[in-house]
Amino acid sequence: MRVELSDVGDKLFDLVGKIIFGGEDQIIFTMRGEPVAKLVDYHADPYKRRLGVAKGVFTVPDDFDADNEEIAKMFGM
Repeated sequence: MRVELSDVGDKLFDLVGKIIFGGEDQIIFTMRGEPVAKLVDYHADPYKRRLGVAKGVFTVPDDFDADNEEIAKMFGM
């Protein structure tokens, strides 16, 4: 969601509520259409959404680690 700073006024409390109660992940504040600040949940884990982001996009083959011994030798292990 993007909000022009000049339009925030009395809406700030409602915007913070949208972040806290899950209506929005982030709110981008803009000046003359250009992003200048971002409002996010203070307690949100920034890495939470990264896990599983590619779920269903590809399948890891059963033999993906078949060359582990060869790779270990390359690194002198």
